[in-house]
Amino acid sequence: MVFFARPVEKKIGFVRPKFARQALSVALAAQIFTLPLVVYNFGYVSSYGLLANVLVEPLVSFITIYGFVLAICGAISPVLGWILFFPIWLALSYLLAVNDFFAGLPGAKMEFEVGFFWLALAYAVLAAIAHRIKEREKLAFPR
Repeated sequence: MVFFARPVEKKIGFVRPKFARQALSVALAAQIFTLPLVVYNFGYVSSYGLLANVLVEPLVSFITIYGFVLAICGAISPVLGWILFFPIWLALSYLLAVNDFFAGLPGAKMEFEVGFFWLALAYAVLAAIAHRIKEREKLAFPR
């Protein structure tokens, strides 16, 4: 995914402002790398997943880091954990509201049946593309 975010951002350079372009490029890179596994394991793709990811992506780092800090605070003092819980509750409530909204829309998922061969092939192609990107960057920025 790391190899895809920067090239994707370059391809969507027309998107303004910069923070929106960065959020979209991270969401696209995540979708590209997880799509084969999601289809293989669950048998469907969310039709609105990209849009939903763009809307919640800015909060994911906050939820992860603040959740970790909150867990430590809660272990030290349960009262402190309860006091500091409100911001993460708001962030998680927003995340779940976005999820519920898009899941409730018509045509929210497209179903597929994919075997292991296609999963392996998809990741082989992604690995080859990531390798090519890495080689191109190595040539562009010599060490």
